[in-house]
Order: sequence, then C-alpha cells, then structure tokens
Amino acid sequence: MNNFLQDLWYSGIHPQKEAEKEFPDLLSQERIRKEAENEFVESLSEEQKERFHHYKSLVEFEDRMRQEGAFRSGFRLGAGLMEEALRKE
Repeated sequence: MNNFLQDLWYSGIHPQKEAEKEFPDLLSQERIRKEAENEFVESLSEEQKERFHHYKSLVEFEDRMRQEGAFRSGFRLGAGLMEEALRKE
C-alpha cells in the first residue's frame, strides 16, 4: 500500500495512460481532432482566434473540474465499497 500511495502522490500513476490502453483509438482520435482544430483556427481572423482560444480555455477549465469531481467521486465510491467489504468479514 505504501508504494501505491507514493506512486499516486509523486505522479507515478497516470490514469490517462490507462485510458489509452483501454481505448486504443483514443490517440488517433485526438490527432484527428487536433488537425481539424488547427485547420479551423487557421481560417479565423485574429480577433476570432482570440475569442476561440478564450472559449476553449473556459471549456478546458470546466472539463478539468468535471474530471476532478469524477475522480473524487469514484475514489469515495471505491473506498465505501472497501469499507463495506471489510466490515462484513
């Protein structure tokens, strides 16, 4: 358990890498999305680019908040399951 906590604390555990293993098409989809985004941004005026980047930063901030909330919720659910399983023994 000590190694797990140290890995978690010092970023030795990377859930994003696990997602890539579970969803092998994730990286190619990300590449396709980035290429489409780059093409889109290139077609914008400078003012539109600024507005788009501002919008994108707001969406990314919201996504990070949702991901953190989902992680916390999942961790609590897992801890609750462990607690219940250990209590029944």
